[in-house]
Amino acid sequence: MQAKTHILVVDDDEEIRLLLEEYLTKAGFQVSGAEDGVEMELFIKARGIRISFC
Repeated sequence: MQAKTHILVVDDDEEIRLLLEEYLTKAGFQVSGAEDGVEMELFIKARGIRISFC
């Protein structure tokens, strides 16, 4: 079984971030959220990433 693609949603607007997380989860992705660049950096350092779009 192939692992789900993991997407990190970064947005300081909580409402938009949660909507994107919900949409992507329903589309079958594994989703995490971060409020800002600091949280994003901590996530990336802790888990590693393969690709990033800004």
